[in-house]
Amino acid sequence: MNSIKRWLNRLVLLAFILSHNACFAGAPQQVVIGTISYNPPFELMTNEQYSGFEIEIMREVCLRVRMSCKFQTVLFHQIPEFLNENKIDLGLAALIITPAREENFLFSTPYKVSNLQFMTLANSTIKSVDKLQNKTIGAYKDSPSTELIHKILQNKVTIKTYETSMDMLSALDNQEVKAIITNPEQATYWVANSDRYQLVGQKYPFGDGYGMMATKKQTDLIEKINHALTDMENDGTLLKIYNEWL
Repeated sequence: MNSIKRWLNRLVLLAFILSHNACFAGAPQQVVIGTISYNPPFELMTNEQYSGFEIEIMREVCLRVRMSCKFQTVLFHQIPEFLNENKIDLGLAALIITPAREENFLFSTPYKVSNLQFMTLANSTIKSVDKLQNKTIGAYKDSPSTELIHKILQNKVTIKTYETSMDMLSALDNQEVKAIITNPEQATYWVANSDRYQLVGQKYPFGDGYGMMATKKQTDLIEKINHALTDMENDGTLLKIYNEWL
């Protein structure tokens, strides 16, 4: 009788272990994505809900690789710091892939080419980029766009940096700066939604595209994301999201 009881106890224990392991094996990976709340058309927050070009791409990626994804609001310049401190797992904010950034971080496969664009007030007399020499230009804090500003304007420029899009726009509205630099999609969004602004000059190719950013130890995560992005490109999902938002 005792041997039968011991055998039954072992059977129950084995069943528990197997079911416990199965639950953990099937549980979605938890991923915290640091992003910014106002970065149209890439990221927008309305009623505490995120939307936008990159948000929709990220949601589809999370669905395909069975990740449980949480968006966490951060400031643009905080993304590298928060990644290194393990406060977030991924950065998502129209992040341009550059050699300098790749020295310290991993990037996903780019899902869009990256460019930069100058924008000024609609009533400004500045109609060409060369007229921005010896002027003050606004840019995002810790953005590589400052490199392009110095190159295009031959270092004959003063740059002021801002933590948010709204701060940068406010500086332009108040004429603290004569122009700002951002991506063409954002500049075009602002011009289309307000008669206060105008584009200046052409868009300038810069970097190796937009990608999701992670620390060097997140090779498995980036590999999963890249597989999903490839599938999304092949089945037309990326193009569909692009046409919806851009």
